[in-house]
Amino acid sequence: MPATVQQEINAKQDQSSETLNKLINQQKLIILNIKLISLANSLNERLGKGESDAITLVATVSKPIANIFLSNL
Repeated sequence: MPATVQQEINAKQDQSSETLNKLINQQKLIILNIKLISLANSLNERLGKGESDAITLVATVSKPIANIFLSNL
């Protein structure tokens, strides 16, 4: 999960943030910083920061999956 998505979820202390932090502590979910900044910035013109970073992270990890997301924009 991108760090920006973690920050957005943790901005509000609720069940979602508790579950997220539990998964991170149990090492069932890892937090990563995105590397393709130019792609994230381009997507961010039409989407929110968390959504843009999530799609960018997918592009870094798996290009076939990213193509599905990008084709639906």
